[in-house]
Amino acid sequence: NLPKRLHFRSNASRPTIPLQYISDNKVCSHRQFKLLKHLLKPPIGSSPPWRLSPTSISLRSIMGRAKHSGSAPAALNEYTLMSDRAGEFPELERLTERTAERRTLHEDAGRTRVMLSEERTWNFQNTIAFWAATFFIQGSVLFTIGSVCMYPSVLTVCGEEGTDAEDETVNCQPEFIYKAWVDYSFLIGAWCFTAGNYCVYFQVINSHDEDDNDDKYDGKLRFVTHPIRDWGHIGAISNLLGAFAFNVNTLLMYDTANHDGSVWYEYNLVYVLSGGLGSVLFAVGAFAEGEHNTWRSGSLRKNIKKPEVLMAVLNFLASLMFLLAYIVEYKHYANHHAEVLVWLVATPFTVGSFFFFIGSWMSLVLWKQQNFGLGYAKHIYGKSHVIVDLPQQLMAIVYIGCITMQWERLANCFTYDWGYYHNVYLLEITFRLLLYHCIMFLMSALHTTPNRHPFGFLLWAMRAIALYAFVGDVYLLRKESLDLASEGRESD
Repeated sequence: NLPKRLHFRSNASRPTIPLQYISDNKVCSHRQFKLLKHLLKPPIGSSPPWRLSPTSISLRSIMGRAKHSGSAPAALNEYTLMSDRAGEFPELERLTERTAERRTLHEDAGRTRVMLSEERTWNFQNTIAFWAATFFIQGSVLFTIGSVCMYPSVLTVCGEEGTDAEDETVNCQPEFIYKAWVDYSFLIGAWCFTAGNYCVYFQVINSHDEDDNDDKYDGKLRFVTHPIRDWGHIGAISNLLGAFAFNVNTLLMYDTANHDGSVWYEYNLVYVLSGGLGSVLFAVGAFAEGEHNTWRSGSLRKNIKKPEVLMAVLNFLASLMFLLAYIVEYKHYANHHAEVLVWLVATPFTVGSFFFFIGSWMSLVLWKQQNFGLGYAKHIYGKSHVIVDLPQQLMAIVYIGCITMQWERLANCFTYDWGYYHNVYLLEITFRLLLYHCIMFLMSALHTTPNRHPFGFLLWAMRAIALYAFVGDVYLLRKESLDLASEGRESD
């Protein structure tokens, strides 16, 4: 890499290159020369000029290694070790000892730069993507609970289909129990899906591809914008509109779902139409997400291994399952046919909710891989690729399970008056909801726990407390539900 006009004899005992020659002939850049001159600053008592041997590695190679590793002293150390004439240059060996502490400072500075880069990502893209994923999972879990409780064998309302509250052979429940575990589960689940879909929409409309020379991009945050001809944008806005439709569906079905056929027009218009429209919009959003990730190019077996493609496929199938259930509900048809209610309403809702759950979990996997676009903006990536670790995913199940149980406890408070302790229960439940969401916020801060004390102890302490809280929430939810059912039968 040195100039060709500079020749060395093969039998030269100590071939050297003065620093002045390096500067005059521009062997390296001015910045590299200044760095090299600083690193080769002679100790007290020695006489300049210092000289380098080109026996094994050229000067330009040294500086290239320094630029790649981010540590110039480390590169000079490597030069000293690799040179077959290192013994002839004791000054470089002394430099090795002098720069040991300096190298450590360079490495610490590099780690600091990485942490600052991750912090900037966490402030915006990381957090938004994480909350979108967690809200999707909460909503899908609540949808699954409400769908399973629609089976008559799981939850039967007293007074329906010939059941009697005094008949001990039939495990019937008061109507407010059905409303808490079915109606409110879908209602709160729709809230979660709305929040998650808006997070994705917000992420997409504020994304910008650095490789795209767009003069109109001003860097300002946008909360709503006009649609553009992009599959990712179309999918995000379609899912958001579908979530709004499901909110209408779950808010108004309480007044019409259990009415007689005299209000079939209102029932079909408000409940069936809004639910069917929401399902269609979700299907369009899933199809647009798949097109954005080129799911039809190549073999399906290879594409299905991608989390974003698998999420699109599962969400598309789940939307079709929900659409089938709403079609069967037309004119209360399923309410008058028990077999139809089980196989064409409860089962499609359950299967579709499970598909939504797996698809939602894929969004959490994408967040862990620092794919912050969640399948709707392919160019939003983090600084590095992080391997998805199983312990964190399992603990995410525990945290989200705790949150879901608090939503169900809140539904019990919405449907039944606890009397004197009603407000106390509301305060305690809302406190737990805020606490668990605060823990989830801490999870969104870093993808990996720093390998320094006391972060490891704090991590395992938080996990142990979360497991204890999970067991306690299971006990509280079961105890409260049984007490509510018993008091409801006595009041009836």
